[in-house]
Amino acid sequence: MDKIFDVLIVGAGPAGTLLASQLSNAGHSVVILEGGREVKRKVCGEYLCPTGVDLLRELGLSDIVDRFLPIKGMNIYSPNGLEVKSLFPRTGKDNIGVSLNRKDFDTSLVELAQASGAKIFFDQAVINFENQGSYWSVKTVQGEVFQARLLVGADGRRSHIARTIGATIPPVEDEKRIAIHAWVQRNTNHERVGQMHLFKDSSYIGLDPITENEINISLVCDPKRIKELGGPLAVINHYIEKSSSLHHQIGHVQEGEKIYTVSPISHQLKPYRVNNLVLIGDAAGFIDPLTGEGIFNALWMAKTLASEIIESQAFLDYNTAIQKFNSKRVKFFRQKKITNFFFQWLIRKKLLVELVAKFLRKSKKRADAFVGIIGNVYSPIRGLLKIIF
Repeated sequence: MDKIFDVLIVGAGPAGTLLASQLSNAGHSVVILEGGREVKRKVCGEYLCPTGVDLLRELGLSDIVDRFLPIKGMNIYSPNGLEVKSLFPRTGKDNIGVSLNRKDFDTSLVELAQASGAKIFFDQAVINFENQGSYWSVKTVQGEVFQARLLVGADGRRSHIARTIGATIPPVEDEKRIAIHAWVQRNTNHERVGQMHLFKDSSYIGLDPITENEINISLVCDPKRIKELGGPLAVINHYIEKSSSLHHQIGHVQEGEKIYTVSPISHQLKPYRVNNLVLIGDAAGFIDPLTGEGIFNALWMAKTLASEIIESQAFLDYNTAIQKFNSKRVKFFRQKKITNFFFQWLIRKKLLVELVAKFLRKSKKRADAFVGIIGNVYSPIRGLLKIIF
């Protein structure tokens, strides 16, 4: 293709498509290259926190949000079965998350990008890209060549763009956890809240009620469990049996159900600086999803990068906008990253987990403040102060 686009985005997930629609509406020519043949339902917790819902509404996308059912809070279960019930705290307004069917959600954002004028090509996995000075030359598996002044890697936690520029840090042994995922029918009526079930070996299961009949279940555990117990289905049922609440709600996952595995589930990056190239979404780094913020992180990065590009009026040189974006990204996620690491440390301390659960159970205000941190309603510091005082 002879045309030189302003922006070429690799990946048609939420980060790439939202960025495309924002920039295209601002007058930039945008093309998205997606390796998949079509939009598929991805392995994901399918949860968008209240702050993510607010972000979409602020962009005038309430029609997308309103297609999905609300999530009003989260119930947390300790390894010994203590239940901590909580709702997202009010902050002068109700704070509500949503459960997302990723295929439906991603399709909505693809259609939004296309309606804005962005071009999207499926079945065009990128195999090579070269900086030609004033623009990037990008070659796909189909042999086609695309050109653009700005190259955006939004191609997920296994980002080809990140690996090629040498930004990916291989996971250390402690980070090599596996996610086992399924969509199952539920046996009981389910509150419009998420659930987090913690286990004594630091594994955990997250439940997200997608519809009135379907539950998204995600287990994060040591990958050695698959060999020890005889496969992903046996592993997920093993942990369900350990929780009376889970067993009551689900029974067990049936033979024949599709079980998906993902490993490694973390994607760490070292600092990078490449002329007119930027990473967003999971490609920009992803940690163990205990707090379930992947979709929000992707949307926040897309919105923030678009704002920096539009405000800088960049059409030829995007580096100033990229530097400002990366500075904001590092600052924004610093506290959340520390909080996530703290939660990961906490769930490995059996006695301490039970003590924290008992402490939170004594006060609805404490429990709501705790889930307010997880849901991005409160910053970690503000939430901690509300828990203590």
